[in-house]
Amino acid sequence: MAARERALGLRERQPILVSPGGRVDPRLSECFRRSAFSAKAEGTQVTYAPLYRLFFTFL
Repeated sequence: MAARERALGLRERQPILVSPGGRVDPRLSECFRRSAFSAKAEGTQVTYAPLYRLFFTFL
């Protein structure tokens, strides 16, 4: 699993969002990995990820 995560460019403790169907949205994963979100402090990311999940579930 760790090798697959590294191959995809995922950082340790990087949040990912999994749909109820068990799929990971690659666009959201890319946002977490490459946007200004990735530069935020780890604690901020931990706090924001569930809020994003709630928002995207609402949409």
